[in-house]
Amino acid sequence: MLEWEEYTFLGLKSFYQRLVTRPRERVAAAVRVSLEDHRQRLFLLAHMAAGRSVVLFETDEPFLCDSERIFLPTTFSKANHRAANLAFYEIKTLLGGLAIQQCWSGGSSLMGYVAEMNAAFPGLPRMIDQTAAAFPTSDEFWVALGKIRVSKNGLQLPSQDLSKIGEKPDGEETEVEVQITEIEGRGQLDVSSEFDRDDDGPGHEMPIHTFEKAETLEEHTGLSRRNDDEDELEDHEEALRDVNMSHVLRSRDRPNSIYRADVILDSLALETGDSEKKSGGIPYPEWDFRKRQYRENWCHVHENTVPATATDAGWAKRTLVEHGGLILSLKKSFAHLANEYLRAKRQPSGPEFDLDALVENRIAWRSGHAPDENIYTERKRELHDVAALILLDRSYSTDGFIDGSRVLDLIRETTLCSGEVLDEYLNEFAVAAFSSDTRHHCSFDWVKPFDEPWIKTHARLGELRSAGYTRIGPALRHSYEALEKRFASRKVVILITDGRPCDYDRYEGIYGIHDVKQAIAGGSNRGIRTHAFAIETRARETFPAMFTRDHFHVVPKPEALTKSLCALFQKLKSR
Repeated sequence: MLEWEEYTFLGLKSFYQRLVTRPRERVAAAVRVSLEDHRQRLFLLAHMAAGRSVVLFETDEPFLCDSERIFLPTTFSKANHRAANLAFYEIKTLLGGLAIQQCWSGGSSLMGYVAEMNAAFPGLPRMIDQTAAAFPTSDEFWVALGKIRVSKNGLQLPSQDLSKIGEKPDGEETEVEVQITEIEGRGQLDVSSEFDRDDDGPGHEMPIHTFEKAETLEEHTGLSRRNDDEDELEDHEEALRDVNMSHVLRSRDRPNSIYRADVILDSLALETGDSEKKSGGIPYPEWDFRKRQYRENWCHVHENTVPATATDAGWAKRTLVEHGGLILSLKKSFAHLANEYLRAKRQPSGPEFDLDALVENRIAWRSGHAPDENIYTERKRELHDVAALILLDRSYSTDGFIDGSRVLDLIRETTLCSGEVLDEYLNEFAVAAFSSDTRHHCSFDWVKPFDEPWIKTHARLGELRSAGYTRIGPALRHSYEALEKRFASRKVVILITDGRPCDYDRYEGIYGIHDVKQAIAGGSNRGIRTHAFAIETRARETFPAMFTRDHFHVVPKPEALTKSLCALFQKLKSR
């Protein structure tokens, strides 16, 4: 009934944006610097200043750093020219790294802390003065740098029985194909998380209020609400960027919309107690880095085999036809490698001369030295013995998109193309997928077991669907157990993922990273190599904390994953 008021409001809003907001935005855009454009360089600066791996946390909240993160804004335009805004990023990164390295508690003012470092960094005060002069006032510069963040000592929730939270009734369909809308949000600090225990179904009491035909979004205050089935993320995008989401509900329900943002959960103990009903599975330990000891029989891996259907066979045929040129190219590359390796050089006898060895033999003889008589080549009968297990992340994060392509589709197609090549040159290899839903339900699904032929199993890749979370440690430990039973001289686990360790219960952040690192160390002690491929550029910041140098690869573009994977196997075969 009040549509004229709604149109009047929208018209005044548009008029205000045209006269005030957009001119200001044009001025800011001319000098704005984006963190994404300089993230890798700033990460290296932070690493050098802190003396160890740190995380660049993207948020607009006014903090400098905490014990393991440096907080940087998504974009910055408060200085009057671009060089000063870029210098601000560099100064904040440097000061944050030094504060972490020196364990500065923030007891004195940041200005006083900079003055104390004058002797060690004589050029820093001058750089700060020049940058601060480009701000409207010097105080705005120091406020923008922020202060040390100290975690809140909020109440810790007791260990909770998570087995029935969000549980689907018997017989209810859980696998529904939906079109998911996804946007990138800003980082949030000190977020309180609660379990969505009392969700009564979709469409009731969502925190949206209507006043005079104008809809507004309200920050969640911890009350139980029904989940909304409607996908209105794009309509609410502008409002969401202004909402301080200090409270969130954690639910197993699959969303229709994804607001992707880094958050720091500050007051929730996400543990599953031993009272939770066990559902079998293979028990594995998990590393608690704070106690520096294993939690014995902490995680339970449930092993299954992915079923194949006629639909999956059709997917495999279409994919092989679509990527036939790439597969042929990779097969030629592997064939060249195999021919080179089969020809053993510098042998005491053989049907052909080794030209390099023959030249060195004549040089040594002419120079008066004793020549090496091993100047022949000889054919070997077989290639190096390699057993490989390709481990695929199929958690919900793989349902997102990179460069217009769904991550899980890229992983499936890459594995199919690579398997077509590897099947001809590896004595044995296997493919498995993993996901998790708390420590009690870690899924390990065989796509191709070691003892089954590739031609009969490759269509199972088409059956993989995104589900659950990314508890990497148990999946790696189970992979090592499977490889331990193989008789190859070289063994390797290839992890393909797009995300960081996380689960519905406690596994995020430093805890999960340390468990993955400890699992990899255990595999290395058993003679099993681990190499990871990440389809996400920010993995450059988290992967070095889990994987040693030269044992991970961040793929800059998704389409390069297949070639990168095959290149790794070429290195394995040539050693």
